[in-house]
Amino acid sequence: MAREVRKVTGDWQHPSGGDGKLLPMHEQQMAHLMKGNCSHFQMYETTTEGTPISPVFANKTDLAQWLADHGVSLFGERLATTEQWLTIIDDPTASIPAFVKANTTSRRIH
Repeated sequence: MAREVRKVTGDWQHPSGGDGKLLPMHEQQMAHLMKGNCSHFQMYETTTEGTPISPVFANKTDLAQWLADHGVSLFGERLATTEQWLTIIDDPTASIPAFVKANTTSRRIH
């Protein structure tokens, strides 16, 4: 499952359909819905067009900590530490599969 950090407003609520399920959205679609300063961070899965897998955070460190604490997979069954998540968040061009291969100790089982 691909991951992508998106900048959002602090009060961003990802749209849902009539059934309550989150609507997949490309980042460009989201930009048309947001009003205000996009100074916060939220992790999205991008296997579909994109749905959030984390709450909104004011900074990258808190997002990385939440991802690590909640056992969000980095790639497949691979989990990551806060520091490893920060590496991915800070370098959106980094290849997650290559990162996992180079950091095989990142797998944690809860």
